[in-house]
Amino acid sequence: LVGKRAGPAEPTRQQSHQPHQPHQPAGPAGPKEAASELQLDEDTKKSQCNPTVRQQWKKTRDFASIYFQALQRVGANDDDAYINLFEDKIVVSDPVGSNMVTEKTDLPASINKMRTKFAPLGFDIKLKMVTVAAPTFAAIYSTVTPQGSTTSLDRAEIIEFTTRGTVKRITAHWYMGALSGQRAVTSGWIQDYFKTMDDMATGKANIKDYLALYDDDVVSFDPVGKAPVKGKNALLQHVASMMSKLPQGATVTTQMTDWNVGTDSFSGCGVVEGSLSTGGGFHSINCFRFTPAGQIKDLSCVFHSSELGFC
Repeated sequence: LVGKRAGPAEPTRQQSHQPHQPHQPAGPAGPKEAASELQLDEDTKKSQCNPTVRQQWKKTRDFASIYFQALQRVGANDDDAYINLFEDKIVVSDPVGSNMVTEKTDLPASINKMRTKFAPLGFDIKLKMVTVAAPTFAAIYSTVTPQGSTTSLDRAEIIEFTTRGTVKRITAHWYMGALSGQRAVTSGWIQDYFKTMDDMATGKANIKDYLALYDDDVVSFDPVGKAPVKGKNALLQHVASMMSKLPQGATVTTQMTDWNVGTDSFSGCGVVEGSLSTGGGFHSINCFRFTPAGQIKDLSCVFHSSELGFC
């Protein structure tokens, strides 16, 4: 379930496959590999947003850095720092499709259950992308390799923090297993979504093609942290509003660099690197849930609108 940029050989990934050619990134630049490298992007520094918005963006980015460092320690069988980040009352689906954890006191048992099943010797986890959405949401895309294994999996998670940096909610999408059956189908649906985005930028597709990807009763958080957009009519208005805020004449080009499908075989996420024809770029981690017919039922996009030049 992993579509990725070309690079040096890595451990074999279960569910791996090659992305559509339009989604191959143009350059050799590799992903950031450590939490210490979570820095403000130049495009965000140059944005027209006021200093308060920029500071809020950086603060949430820092929360994500602390969280990821704690998750790395879980891989070394040291859970305390990770567990201490959580509120007493939580909503944790890790992975989506498994039993939800709602009490901090239940986290140790949940972690140990996952460790026993998937990584009894611990695991290594490498950061591939982090994105932030206002006011206190972040998404992290990473690769997890169990110790002693030549197989890895991709993990995508959306995290809601408190203003103090503690964790309220996590929805994590990952699966250790083969890309087959419904997961192979869902992987294709995710790729089709981003191919349609590419085709719209080049004039090969139009807004009708885009709306056809969605269920009539879709619920879209675009970005997460804003009020949900419900239904296709509202979605059309939302897209028009977003485009009207871009610089005049600007077009948006997107490339999907990685994606996965989760334990819930109708769900998955994709990592997007985008650019504006007028200059600048943005990053987003988008997570989907599809209907059995392959239309998007729920969509959560984690990006900061300041990267597009508006707040």
